[in-house]
Amino acid sequence: RQRWAAVMAAAYAQLQREPSTLISPYGATDPAEFFAVDSELFFEQPQALAAEAPAVYRELAGLYRVHPLAW
Repeated sequence: RQRWAAVMAAAYAQLQREPSTLISPYGATDPAEFFAVDSELFFEQPQALAAEAPAVYRELAGLYRVHPLAW
């Protein structure tokens, strides 16, 4: 749980500092939207998310207990 919070907080802070070509700017509006945008990417563009934000991908894979990279 602490790892999840640390990984997601760091990724959210980075998105606020540096816009991403993958993650929508809407994801930087607040942590809930960041989670929603990343969750959508996790299922719809897993290769891109894993390449740009591997720690976020790993945390979401643990949360959802699936690995869309294997699909």
